Amino acid sequence: MAQKPREFPPHSDEFLRLAFDYFEYHLHMYTDTAIWLESRQPRYPDWERPQRTLEYNAVLESCLLHTRVIAEFLYAERRQFENDVIALDYFHDAPPSRCYNPKAYSFPGIDDFISGVGKCVAHITTAPMPKLTSDVDWKLWPMASPLFGLFGKFRVLVPPSRVDAAHVDACLAHFDRLGEALGGKPPASFGPTSGFSVSTAPDR
Repeated sequence: MAQKPREFPPHSDEFLRLAFDYFEYHLHMYTDTAIWLESRQPRYPDWERPQRTLEYNAVLESCLLHTRVIAEFLYAERRQFENDVIALDYFHDAPPSRCYNPKAYSFPGIDDFISGVGKCVAHITTAPMPKLTSDVDWKLWPMASPLFGLFGKFRVLVPPSRVDAAHVDACLAHFDRLGEALGGKPPASFGPTSGFSVSTAPDR
């Protein structure tokens, strides 16, 4: 018999406001590291392992971890632990007209991406062998579009008392910088995500 997911008490508005400050930090780091990686791509035309410097690998792994934190926050349907915070926590008492449904906005490959980062960066497993994290095309730019889209849904629906407006504006500014890094394209046009799969990403 399948075990019923554990129900946790809702977080206070004060706690949620603080958690959103942390979300803005992770988005800031994702933006900066993704832009740094994009600017270095021409230096690594053949993606050979000897060209991967300590600096490059450190920034890549940082970017992957921050992307995973953002994705899990926006897409998770339940908390794993009581002190976890996910986007749905901000809507525990929302009326149906203000309901946030991450499953409705999910896109193919998100679960594989989260799992792949865990297997390649956060844990040592046999799944990704024999490749290294730096040898994988993680498709970080296509990730930006669905993340921006879902954050837009969250921003419109979230109760104002549970987020700091200044941090919401900062998040939008980070997405704008991502667009500028791609030649002025808005985040919504970052590229196709259909068929995006990280099923090959765990080939470490």
